[in-house]
Amino acid sequence: MRALSLTKKIARVVVSLFLLLVSSGIANAVSMSPALIELSAKPGDVLTGQVTIGNSADTIKTIVCTKSDIILDPLTNTQQYVDYDAPRGLKNWLTLDFKEVNAEPEEEVVIPYTISIPDDAAPGTYLGGIFGQALEPSVVAGGTNLGVSARAVATIVLNVEGEYTENLDFISFDVNKTQLLKGNIIFESTFKNGGTVRSTPTGNIKIFDLEGNQVEKVFLVTEEYDGKPVVVDRKNEIPFNKELSSIFPETTKTIETKWINGEFKKGEYKAVIEAFDGKNKAFEKKEIKLEVYENLILKDFVADKYFNTNFPVNFTAKLINTGNISLEPSGYFAINNVFGMQKVHKSLDNSQLTIGGGEEKEINGLSWENGLGLGLYKATLSIDLGGKIYQESAYFWSINILQLGIVLFVLLVVIFGGIKLVISYKRLKDKVTKSSK
Repeated sequence: MRALSLTKKIARVVVSLFLLLVSSGIANAVSMSPALIELSAKPGDVLTGQVTIGNSADTIKTIVCTKSDIILDPLTNTQQYVDYDAPRGLKNWLTLDFKEVNAEPEEEVVIPYTISIPDDAAPGTYLGGIFGQALEPSVVAGGTNLGVSARAVATIVLNVEGEYTENLDFISFDVNKTQLLKGNIIFESTFKNGGTVRSTPTGNIKIFDLEGNQVEKVFLVTEEYDGKPVVVDRKNEIPFNKELSSIFPETTKTIETKWINGEFKKGEYKAVIEAFDGKNKAFEKKEIKLEVYENLILKDFVADKYFNTNFPVNFTAKLINTGNISLEPSGYFAINNVFGMQKVHKSLDNSQLTIGGGEEKEINGLSWENGLGLGLYKATLSIDLGGKIYQESAYFWSINILQLGIVLFVLLVVIFGGIKLVISYKRLKDKVTKSSK
């Protein structure tokens, strides 16, 4: 047991609650700020503040406000805003000094609120939400009604100071088996908060081989450049709960940690989590075994046309990684005629073949750009993954109009020449026959 200090509580990391947009189709018609309000006070205190709701639609909206308590849905691990009185809700302490008002486009409306904490309020964390709703007229039988078009919420986290109870249990550590089959390694850490104040566990996950050696560079630190993630660093451990998701009183929550690696080899490993309760109190280490495996599929290698009368001839193929490890295979693209004479041989760029766990990508940029020749050809795409070869072939015809014309002309000359020769031979034979008589 300990007393909550206002300074210490504000200094704590902001809980990862988010702005909830209830309307999926037109939720951008209304916005609320701030999306998260963190407060700390003593029993009997009265707090005042305000939120702002904005009409970002291009038409006038009628703005109204409601309030609700918050619970954590144990099935979805999401915050749910409920109309009934939740065990640690503050809806009944919250008063909104506001009546509905018509807001012009881009207008912002200020909503004052008051929180009156009872004198006998138990210390701990309480949750509630202020909803701002944008309404618009909708025609109904017998007249006009106001229908909800969109709403947003400001989440309030109130910590009542006093002697509170901390009781966070680390229930289990596992890997999501369903996602593992899809090539995604997602660790699941489940905690139960039996105390009266929220807790934010942190820690790290280390990976070891079966001989007990820690595997290095297991976590890729990325930054976005031109809209694409670029690896800027590699860490020897995976941060656990780096988003600082909190577990609220009287709730059980599973925190997911996705392992994205690019330097592992296939094999069996052991994952060990070192977790802390948010105040550097360590939980007992938990560990699981898992297998990192690779499984590459190459398919659908085809030419864009079976009969080609001009160049370039373009090819595509699909590369599928059903394993849970990133792969960087090498490969080449080749074209041979039916006599085995090679016309094209190109090594493929690594960027064309690098593929993450559980990913599927299309291989483009394969082409025969300025070939000459008439006939049937065989294109080959070969992928080398650590000595294991994946290969696909595609047949196509190359029909050059000029060459085809020349061939047809020569063929006609030969045919007519042959016919003429046969006729001449027959005439000569007939002449010889007549002479002999």
